[in-house]
Amino acid sequence: MTSTPDEGAFAGDGELLAPQWSYKFLDCSQIDAGEMIAPAHLDSELACRFAALHLVFDDLSFALDCLTEADKLGVPSSTNLVLRSLIFSGAAAYARCFKDGVRPVRLSPDDFDAVGVAFSV
Repeated sequence: MTSTPDEGAFAGDGELLAPQWSYKFLDCSQIDAGEMIAPAHLDSELACRFAALHLVFDDLSFALDCLTEADKLGVPSSTNLVLRSLIFSGAAAYARCFKDGVRPVRLSPDDFDAVGVAFSV
């Protein structure tokens, strides 16, 4: 029950978004990597937007996790490769949410107006 990309799939710089799923009973003894296991057929524009927003949420969560772990390790230095890797990975995941061409949904600073008062330096 794998999903195959078609002409309608959105191909960004790093991900392929093809939300056409099919339904059949699963043999749970072995589920191959990349196999879709959802009990629905989603191919609407709203489903594509939801999938893209879910990927944005995953990137923001990953960025938060990376930067939280980096904060626990202390001040960055040129010798601490793990700390530098966490900071770089977190910054890259965060920036991906605001970049055009990666996904059909891009965050903008206006999306955060309802969150609360922005801080200033």
